[in-house]
Amino acid sequence: VGFMHCTACSKSFCGLTNLADHILCKKHLRNLKTWPNNLVLLCVQCQLQFATVEQLKQHFILVTHDANIPGMGKLQKELKHELRTKYVKHIQQLKTTENPF
Repeated sequence: VGFMHCTACSKSFCGLTNLADHILCKKHLRNLKTWPNNLVLLCVQCQLQFATVEQLKQHFILVTHDANIPGMGKLQKELKHELRTKYVKHIQQLKTTENPF
C-alpha cells in the first residue's frame, strides 16, 4: 500500500519515480481517456487529487505528512535535498550573473 494513488488505474505507489513511470504507460493513458477529468493522482493521507506528478511533488514539498508511513520519510528527505540543491544553484547563478543596471 502506497501513499500516492492513481484513481484511474487503482494502483498505489510509494515513490515518485514509480508513479512517473506509471503515468507514461499505455494502460494508464487508455484509462485516463475514460476518466471525467484529469485529477487522477491522489495523496492518500490528505485525500487531495492532482493532475500531474509535478503538482503532487509540490504538495509533498509544501505539506508535512506523517513520517511513520512506510517510505514517506525517505521521500521527504529526497525532496528536501532536491529543493536545497536547486536553491544553492539558483543562489550561485545570481552571484555569477552581472547586474544589468
